[in-house]
Amino acid sequence: MSIIKVNQIQDTSTNVAANISGGIATFTNPPQGLGTINYVNNLSVSGSSTQTEFETNLTGTALSGGAKTLKIFLTGLSNEQNGYLHFRIKSADGYTDGGYAAGFSFNSNGTFNSNGNTDSNQNNAMAIGYYGGTYNLVIDCFLVDPSTNRWVMDGRCMSKDTTAGVSGNSIADNALGASKPITGFKFSSTTTNGLGVANIKYGYSYTV
Repeated sequence: MSIIKVNQIQDTSTNVAANISGGIATFTNPPQGLGTINYVNNLSVSGSSTQTEFETNLTGTALSGGAKTLKIFLTGLSNEQNGYLHFRIKSADGYTDGGYAAGFSFNSNGTFNSNGNTDSNQNNAMAIGYYGGTYNLVIDCFLVDPSTNRWVMDGRCMSKDTTAGVSGNSIADNALGASKPITGFKFSSTTTNGLGVANIKYGYSYTV
């Protein structure tokens, strides 16, 4: 067995890639091509306790085309009354409608409802909830076509309330456009101030 002992790794231009101490390698920048999972958590929404929408800008290596997958996890979001709960992704030039049209199913106390992809409520956003309630929510996003920055999104929400068993889910896609990598996402309601955000905690993870 051969042993190489180093305390620093540099490239040929003497740029430091990693320092090694106590058996732990600390990288100057996250390793590329390894599918490293990065976590951002303990996020909340500032301002009024009820809002029509709120958005989140990605940080770190998720930007500049870095993110290949994105998972959003959220608890305590209140849909103040019956109304569509929407999700969108954005690029540096904002929110574009490069698709989204998809079926949406929602359930209340065992009563199943479904909208087809011709419903106008799915024209420029992914619907993930409808009935009033306080939700836990997870959305998985996958980059499927880097040339057009087309993402497939699987969104699910389940009520935390004990009085009504409500839920919703949809699988949609959206193309942000060539040379327009994802930079953030937004939740919104079709009802003015329809989102109760006072007790929200959320975060996201991504791979590069």
